[in-house]
Amino acid sequence: MLETIIGVAGNVLIKILDKFSFQHKGVPRHTLRLVLIPRGAWWHMGSSDGKPAMQIVCEWHVTNVTDIPIVVTTAFVKKPRAEATLPLVRHPRDNVFGSYRIAPKDTTRLALDFWVAPPACNEDETFKATIIVKDQFGNEHKVRSVEFKYR
Repeated sequence: MLETIIGVAGNVLIKILDKFSFQHKGVPRHTLRLVLIPRGAWWHMGSSDGKPAMQIVCEWHVTNVTDIPIVVTTAFVKKPRAEATLPLVRHPRDNVFGSYRIAPKDTTRLALDFWVAPPACNEDETFKATIIVKDQFGNEHKVRSVEFKYR
């Protein structure tokens, strides 16, 4: 009980200090907003190096809320820790995906693909995870409790 209270108090203190901490001029702290595309989170069983693994896929509408171009540099599943193979952002004009910048005040699509080995759940189960997307400034944008349906 005491550990829980201390943990909660510590998290609150960190958030308060974060709000008032020094920030370099011109470096935004909050750059992206992510909204999961309907039916855009799923997983299925596969293999990696001949061993069972689960492929986790999610697609997002991602909005750059700043006045400067933003680059998605990496993304990961928090637990079990798994880094995205390559965050794929839709090209501003064409229907192709790659390492494109997100224009200021623009919304586009972001596709993420992860491999978890060994699998974190059984087939036909829903996998629930926190997804973290990082930008070129090192800002982490978290989306908690994303539900991935088995396909």
